[in-house]
Amino acid sequence: MSPRGLLAGTLLAVFIYSAPAAAEPQVNVGLVPGLAWSRPHPTFAFYGGVHGDVLFGRASNQDVGLGPSLDVSSLAFGDLRLAPGLSVQLPRSIVDVTLTAGPLLRVHNGATFGAAGRAFIGGRAFNYYGNYAPGLGVVLGADVCFDGGPSTSLWVGAHIDAQWFAIPWIVLAGWLRGPSR
Repeated sequence: MSPRGLLAGTLLAVFIYSAPAAAEPQVNVGLVPGLAWSRPHPTFAFYGGVHGDVLFGRASNQDVGLGPSLDVSSLAFGDLRLAPGLSVQLPRSIVDVTLTAGPLLRVHNGATFGAAGRAFIGGRAFNYYGNYAPGLGVVLGADVCFDGGPSTSLWVGAHIDAQWFAIPWIVLAGWLRGPSR
């Protein structure tokens, strides 16, 4: 068979036998309580935040996901940190790994800018029937602010899926509404 014939046969087979991609966005929101260490004045403090992301391009756990994310957090309730970023979820091996990086806006006696990085390690189910993908795991993070001299916060937290906090309210709403007819 000639190279042109082989190419034409291959293209024909791809167009005839290929199926449309079933990749839908996968959304996740979680609360992240944790412990932080910060400098230039070394101290340990409570870290608390909410993380949300939308990953595109995944049709199963074996696919790479890419999409926007947003972290809203605070260190010892003394500041407000907004960290929009880009998240990349690696294909699943034993655990799920999602890496996030982006700019940081820290509001504390004025606004300062910096950079933020996060690494989620744990379980994040791929939802074949919907767009919400629950997750549970450990998050390692670093925030660096460039305000005169660099200030750094390193933290570790538990990513607890927001659905666990919503379930009691959903049950209560169903109870108040009464039985369906």
